[in-house]
Amino acid sequence: NIMCDFRNSETLHPALSCRRKAIRSTRINRYGEIEYMGYGEPRFDYDPYTLKPRGLLIEGQRTNKVTYSEDAAQWLAAGGVKNNNHSSTRAPDGSYTATMFTRNGTANQANLQIPMPAASHTYHTVSAFIKPDTNSKVFYQFVTTNAVNNLYVYLNLDSETYSYTDFNGSSTVQNVWFEKFSDGWVRVKIYCSGFANTGAASGLRFGTYTSTSTHSYSNSTHSFYLWGCQFESGALRASSYIPVAGLTAGSEVVRQSDAYSFTLNGYRTHGAKYTRGYQ
Repeated sequence: NIMCDFRNSETLHPALSCRRKAIRSTRINRYGEIEYMGYGEPRFDYDPYTLKPRGLLIEGQRTNKVTYSEDAAQWLAAGGVKNNNHSSTRAPDGSYTATMFTRNGTANQANLQIPMPAASHTYHTVSAFIKPDTNSKVFYQFVTTNAVNNLYVYLNLDSETYSYTDFNGSSTVQNVWFEKFSDGWVRVKIYCSGFANTGAASGLRFGTYTSTSTHSYSNSTHSFYLWGCQFESGALRASSYIPVAGLTAGSEVVRQSDAYSFTLNGYRTHGAKYTRGYQ
């Protein structure tokens, strides 16, 4: 018999080995920060708010379709000002790579626009790290270039509540998860379905709002921080963050599945290739 304690140790049993290809994957480390993991490194994960261990993170293959998830130089600021690599707050990975967006007080449309290539899907999960500055109300908009899909999701980061409006009447927000970090960041995960599968190029947009359930724009200069956007087609729930920065610019990134094997009496046997969560 093999007894494995995945909650109280970051060391695998000698009979266990991790096999994962070299493309970067991440975990949340004991300090509550996103940490980039290398080839064959087991991902012992922690709660980002309580910093308590959650166990060994084992996931299947996923793709982040946001080709510039952290490269804010490729993002467009409409009706406001973006400040890349902001020095007043650390990003979730401990670097100074977060982007601060401040809306123009008189702008009608004000948001950060993150480009994304065409995606053939009818449902998806989008996630992003958001940190309030002067306003905890941030909206997420998913829109295709042909305007067939135009969904707004209104997020209240303080109360961890949401509402949504689909201006074309076809899509539904199935659920929203708010994962709080101890330093004020929140990873918001939004599962949406019912989209018209047009194959048109699309964009993710984030902005502030003031009144409940509407993206009305008062004469205010609210601001927030944004980092690490992720779009997973066909996913029912967001997986761990898949970094794009530092890899092939402008390309989707695939995180390979975690795979573990046992070596017993000199013979290797294959264990779980992946699960949906923690072991």
